[in-house]
Amino acid sequence: MTNGGRSSNRIQRVSLTDSIAQELSTRILNGELRPGSNLREVELSQDLGVSRQSLRAALAQLNTKGLLHHEMNRGYWVPVLTRTDAKDIFELRELIEGEAARRLTLTQDGIQQVADALEAMEQLADDVSWVEYLEVHFAFHRAIVSATGSPRLLRHFEMLSAETWVSLVPSHLSSEFGSPNAQLAGHRHLVEVIRQGDAEAAVAVVREHLWSGFDDLYPVE
Repeated sequence: MTNGGRSSNRIQRVSLTDSIAQELSTRILNGELRPGSNLREVELSQDLGVSRQSLRAALAQLNTKGLLHHEMNRGYWVPVLTRTDAKDIFELRELIEGEAARRLTLTQDGIQQVADALEAMEQLADDVSWVEYLEVHFAFHRAIVSATGSPRLLRHFEMLSAETWVSLVPSHLSSEFGSPNAQLAGHRHLVEVIRQGDAEAAVAVVREHLWSGFDDLYPVE
């Protein structure tokens, strides 16, 4: 019973850490915790009603994912991504998602998974929350990678996901992202090209889709 009790407590702590991390993720992605904001442990732990130990575990988790940065004697803060940072992220996404689209086009295995993710996007209301839209949007891109059946491609996609989300926050704060429906045409076109079986065209559409979005997010001044 003693060992069982210790195991149960450990599971509860992990669950609490995940809950805290999810709450902070939402605050970062909806702009409540703005880029550049320092996270003060005492204030946050009181606000969330959790111990500083649990909070620190959640902060470390988000630091690993790229949603927060950390330095000794400075603590944790929400990163401010430059255009150069975002360009680096999108270049890696092009490699991963372009290869995923190429493989999916050649095999057509898992295409229904992508179609289902597109349907979920189509069902979103215009007044959907920013974070909910991002979740469904990224589920679509994740479905393309997941459908290849490659755990390595998917692992690298997941590593970039959090930083990609952070790169989108400025457009949300400046109200430049537009409505969910405005994003549908590009996603539908990508699915159509994949279904047509032209691998080279699918890679080109992924490239065009990603970089048109990048230019909207980070226009050259």
